[in-house]
Parts: sequence; structure tokens; C-alpha cells
Amino acid sequence: MRAVEQKYMKAAIEAAQEAGTPYGAVLLQPETGQKIVVANSVKADADPTAHAEVNALREAGKQGIPAQGSVLFSTCEPCPMCAMAAVWAGVSHIYYGATIDDAAQHGNQVRIYCREVAEKAWYDLQVEGGVLREECRSLFVK
Repeated sequence: MRAVEQKYMKAAIEAAQEAGTPYGAVLLQPETGQKIVVANSVKADADPTAHAEVNALREAGKQGIPAQGSVLFSTCEPCPMCAMAAVWAGVSHIYYGATIDDAAQHGNQVRIYCREVAEKAWYDLQVEGGVLREECRSLFVK
């Protein structure tokens, strides 16, 4: 694993820790170096779609940062909703730490895996899991 993946995953982990949730995300636009760092805010605002990955994509839009070709780092494997949002946004690469199966040990999860969604995209969306997995899994234990 390269240092760059670890660097941005650590930023996602820090966002999750600060928000008191296991879910954090970083959206990086590699062409410009612009990045968005967010956490899941479902509990805070009662919006069931306010997952960290969706929040990052929304924030990028508000700031005028193009999501097309961006790289998404998530502390947990994106759920089907978040994976599809990444596809529609044109994200080029998704890195995640903990798996959906890891998360399922601590709550309800839809077991449609990120890779399954990516394989259905009309473009080549790369998905790599296991980045700082143990650190990301530890976010579920309080």
C-alpha cells in the first residue's frame, strides 16, 4: 500500500473520530489537489442519505470541485447508495478500509458490495479495499 492512500485514509479516520462515527470520507481531485474531508452526519441531521461519501460529493459540488475523475477514500466500503453516487459523479477510484461485512457485525447492512456496483458502471471504476482496515474497523468499537 502506498503512503498516499494511507495519508488520505488517515484524514478520513480523523474526520470520523471527530464526528463520533465510524464513517469518514475524503474526496480528492488529483488534477488540482483539492480535497473534501467529511464524516457521516446521519445522526446529526436525520437525513438517511447523509453518508460520508455522499456528503463529500455534495460538498464538492457546493465548492465547485469537479467529482469527475476524483478519488474517494472511505473508512468503510461504500454501501450500494454511496457506490452508485460515486458512479454517477464519475469518481475514478474508490479506496476503503473496513468492509461491509465488518460493518454488518455492528449493525444493519445491505450486502451489495462496492465492487459489484463498480463492475456495472459504463466506465472503468477502480475499487481497492483494506486500506488501514484494522484502524477503520476499530472505529466501530466505542
